[in-house]
Amino acid sequence: MVELQRGSSEVFRHTVTERDLKMSNLRGQMERLKRESSTASGLVRSLQRDLSSREKQALKLASEVDRLRQDIRHKDIQLGATATKFSKIIKKHQEELLNHEHEVAELLGERESLMNKVEELEGQLKEVRTEQERAAEDTERLKSRLETCQ
Repeated sequence: MVELQRGSSEVFRHTVTERDLKMSNLRGQMERLKRESSTASGLVRSLQRDLSSREKQALKLASEVDRLRQDIRHKDIQLGATATKFSKIIKKHQEELLNHEHEVAELLGERESLMNKVEELEGQLKEVRTEQERAAEDTERLKSRLETCQ
């Protein structure tokens, strides 16, 4: 019986040792899982902060995009108004230019007409001078005849 007790005591000790070994392994696994859980929790918190930061940045960028679109619309309106203004100014200047071109054409026509008139009058003046010279010569001849006759 003593042997039986000794045998059963060894079996019991062996069982207790196996159980202690299993418990030790389980404690090690539990510690490892706690560390992994802690690391995973830290990573999750870090990712949540990063996600929150990125969401804030996305909202800020969306706001900036909206502001820039409004600026673009405002600039487009200003550009349209300026283009219309310059178009009117250009049209006005083109009309003035056409009027000046017509005036220049009229003045050139008048100049041409006056130049023709001057040439005509110079021709008449030449004829009158020629006639005066002839008349003066005739007068001189007549005077000379009169003097010879006297």
